[in-house]
Amino acid sequence: MCINHDARTSVVMAAVRQQVLNWLYSVLTSEYKDVNRTYNDVAQTLSHYSSLSPRTEVYTYENGASALLLQLSGTLPVNFRGTTYRFPIALWVQHGYPHEAPLVYVTPTEGMAVRPGQHVDPQGKIYHPYLVGWAEYWDKSNILDFLAILRDVFANEPPVISRQQNTAPPRPQSVQAPPPVPPLPPGVGVARPPSRASSAIEQPQPPPPPPKPTTNTQSYSASRDSGPPLPPLPTQIDYDGGRYGPPIHPPPSGRSHAPQRSSSLRYETAPPLPHQTQDRRESRSPVTSTNLPAPPIPPNPEKDMMLHNIGLALQSQRQHTHTQTAASLPGLESQHKAMLQALSNMQAEMSALESLTSLLNTNTSVLHTALHDADSVIESSQHRTAPNVDELLVAPTVVGNQLYELVSEERSLGDALFVLGRAVERGRVSAPVFAKMTRSLAREWYLKKALVRKIGRGMGLATY
Repeated sequence: MCINHDARTSVVMAAVRQQVLNWLYSVLTSEYKDVNRTYNDVAQTLSHYSSLSPRTEVYTYENGASALLLQLSGTLPVNFRGTTYRFPIALWVQHGYPHEAPLVYVTPTEGMAVRPGQHVDPQGKIYHPYLVGWAEYWDKSNILDFLAILRDVFANEPPVISRQQNTAPPRPQSVQAPPPVPPLPPGVGVARPPSRASSAIEQPQPPPPPPKPTTNTQSYSASRDSGPPLPPLPTQIDYDGGRYGPPIHPPPSGRSHAPQRSSSLRYETAPPLPHQTQDRRESRSPVTSTNLPAPPIPPNPEKDMMLHNIGLALQSQRQHTHTQTAASLPGLESQHKAMLQALSNMQAEMSALESLTSLLNTNTSVLHTALHDADSVIESSQHRTAPNVDELLVAPTVVGNQLYELVSEERSLGDALFVLGRAVERGRVSAPVFAKMTRSLAREWYLKKALVRKIGRGMGLATY
């Protein structure tokens, strides 16, 4: 195993440090199935792209499972319109490599944003037919070839764009301060805390705990039990003011007041008690008065601050969601347009194929008809007698037929004279016989030739 390891590292020794290669091999031997193939492909990739660096990171799959994978992160140099750009990517090598395709993502920096396109989704994940067919052709697929293909893809469609400076979200309005506490009627001594207009912003300390009840409080409880029940509190009230605010001491005369409650934005005063209750109280208290408004309880600063923080968090979350949605809309719109264009192209191709199919069906029908007619002619010609060639070659006029026959005879006589000459040369015919036959054939040949010229002049043909 060490010999093979040294043989592989010698190929990329000049480009990758030996420490990196040793670390890479030690990482692959723990989890990866095909260590040699994975080591070779990753080392070749690092030797060709010095801008990529290996590391181990935890990758979480879509089903929630996590695995410690080898990651190649860095930049990929791409020549775009005559200028070399370096696009940031992260490539995850799965444990089943090379049988499983790597996972590739675009990792934009702080000043960049993902540009969704045909091969990149809004989350930065890269899709390509090379990755789809990886499992089928795993023995011919490797990381180095895919990065070369990815460079061509990025040269046509850059995966990142410059992030636009978003305007700062509007700051939420500060919580309105509660209205000032109304003054109490003369003669009623009630302890009031000072008004705090900026309690939701300055975060004051919580109010002190209430003091122990006195004898006046006992008379207040007794007088309350003797009266009719109090009206129900309104639904807008959020919390009991007596829970946080300082207590309200009853006056020395023993006059009882209805319990007060307040909300974070509105204060409610208790309605006066009926006359019967007041009559009963008059027998117990030397001082009597009606329709005394209860002093409001100061707002709870902790609750106001909590509501303020919740509002800021919700607004920040809404702004973040709005930004993500707005960023994904251009990619979805481009995909929608591309799908519509592809649908239009498919419909046009289907229409062209339908017309071509109709034309081919028509031509096939015509061809079948012609073949059937040809078969019928061939079958009928087998039962007929062969025509005479001389009967077929007939001139349109009588003079034409006579000219045709004379020309044939004249050419035959010429051939006969030629054959006689050859026979004399070879000694097959004697000289007297040759002279006699030549004289006879020459006389007839001259007469035929003269008649041919005469007929040709009469028919307006060229003579020779």
